Amino acid sequence: MARSKAPATKPARKNRWTLHPMPEGFRQQQAIPDRLPVPTRETDRIDRGAINHAELSRWIFNYLEEHPDCDHQTALRGVAERFEVFQQAVNALNEGDCERAEELFRDVIAREGSDHLAKFNLASALERLGRQGEALDLLADIKDLFLNHTRFTILCSRCFLGTGKRQEAIGTLREALERNQGNFALVRELQALGELVPVVFNANDIRQTKYVTRDRYHELVMEDMDKRLAAKEYDVARRIVDYQVKDGKHAEALSAADAYLEKEPEDVDVSLDRTVSMLALGQKDEAVELLEELLKSNPGHAKIMVTLGRARHASGDPSGAAELFAEAFEKDQTFVNAAELLILCNEGEDARMEGALELARKYPDSWVPKKLIGDLEFGQGQVRDALAKHLEVWSESDSDDALTMIIHEYDKLNETGNAIAFIDGVKSWPKRSAAARWNAANVSLKAGRTQKAIELLTSLARDASLPHETRFSANSLLADINANTSTSRRRATRRQG
Repeated sequence: MARSKAPATKPARKNRWTLHPMPEGFRQQQAIPDRLPVPTRETDRIDRGAINHAELSRWIFNYLEEHPDCDHQTALRGVAERFEVFQQAVNALNEGDCERAEELFRDVIAREGSDHLAKFNLASALERLGRQGEALDLLADIKDLFLNHTRFTILCSRCFLGTGKRQEAIGTLREALERNQGNFALVRELQALGELVPVVFNANDIRQTKYVTRDRYHELVMEDMDKRLAAKEYDVARRIVDYQVKDGKHAEALSAADAYLEKEPEDVDVSLDRTVSMLALGQKDEAVELLEELLKSNPGHAKIMVTLGRARHASGDPSGAAELFAEAFEKDQTFVNAAELLILCNEGEDARMEGALELARKYPDSWVPKKLIGDLEFGQGQVRDALAKHLEVWSESDSDDALTMIIHEYDKLNETGNAIAFIDGVKSWPKRSAAARWNAANVSLKAGRTQKAIELLTSLARDASLPHETRFSANSLLADINANTSTSRRRATRRQG
């Protein structure tokens, strides 16, 4: 019988190579030859700018192995080795190991002093290490090459901030925004610095948001306030003050409250909003004085007591604050915030838990201490016990705080089915707190209940009483969901075709 032949071993398939031109910006940033060896099938990626240093390094090494007589062995090997170290440095930076990233980027620069992208990334590592002055020196050296790059501008501004040069930081961002109007990343940086403020012109479409300077925003708020007061639309005017406080715009809240109180000097809620903004702006003594006068005029008013307690705590009087919080809760045993602040006057988790248990013993008919005990148990990792407490509170109170925690706890326990059943049993979702709606939307998305998530997010995006950031985030997530849904539909259509 003839012996069967062993199958012939196929020779390893060699790549087909192209000495492909590198993008001009990439060549300038990293001081590399005009052309580098690239597998022919990958050239379109290079043209699109989808460049990975680790891959380029590997391609060059493979090319040199297959072409040992290449005239540019030394130069190409140097580029490959430099790219290899560069990728290691980028990985370290992305992992937060800035010290290692600094060491590796300095190695890259030692190999090629004109590798400006390595200098930029080294500056980024130094900024994160708190060495903004050194980072600025590096950035000044490469300014001309990266001037129109958003990441470069933002890094410069943050380094200026880190060295106490706030005006230079703002100026850098403003100059870049003039060159690149509408650049959202730059807008957000200026917004974070309080230099640009979002203004929503259509409550039902957050996409119509415009960004204006802080001075112009102040003018717009006061123009709206004057218009509402002239028309005697006091409810709307009161909401303007409340919105500015919630959104952290305390200078505007203070001015709006002053205008309102000229017309309605006895309005306690607006007077309280005014003192909250005064506290936020550092006017502690004045706020305490006004709150004490307000409490004399409105004895036993729980909200005034809590606000005065906050003011006293901020002024270094925690015992006086605790007395006011306790008295406020005595007056209104559904006043969650008063009880929370009272518990927080205790130092340490054990003391706070004992404080919550003492409240539960003192007020056995109030659901609030149970809610606080559940919150503390959750913070200590006792999620199952916390869930039981919050479900009990929910059955007694219909509390949005308990609702928010229950959904979060089911999610934490990976009991998505129970979370969805609970969400479906809740009525009047648009009237619930923003935190509750957010939690419910996220869990619904996780469970594939896209329509329910869209319903909840839409209610957030259109809720004019919420801060802009909350509404914008909801609208952004809606846009992502709609984009993903459209992509899935197109794929399904192609499969059916």
